[in-house]
Amino acid sequence: MGKNIFHAGDHGAGQVAKVCNNMLLSILMAGTCEAINMGVKNGLDPAVLSEIMKQSSGGNWALNLYNPYPGVMENAPASKKLPGRLPSRPDD
Repeated sequence: MGKNIFHAGDHGAGQVAKVCNNMLLSILMAGTCEAINMGVKNGLDPAVLSEIMKQSSGGNWALNLYNPYPGVMENAPASKKLPGRLPSRPDD
């Protein structure tokens, strides 16, 4: 159980709030990776750029705890060289 509990409204409102939050996280992850990619393509070090953005208006949860760019955060999934393919069928 989480430590922060909110009453969002009628039945199902909490699920809607969770989906909205997950959507925002997905957008932040994609935007963070795109911004770092643009910086890297223009000669910036991804770790340095991440630190700059953390201290600026672009700071977000993804940069601080779950950086989606490989090699920036040692324990983030992007740095663990996970396979890039999920099975499309149960028998794959």
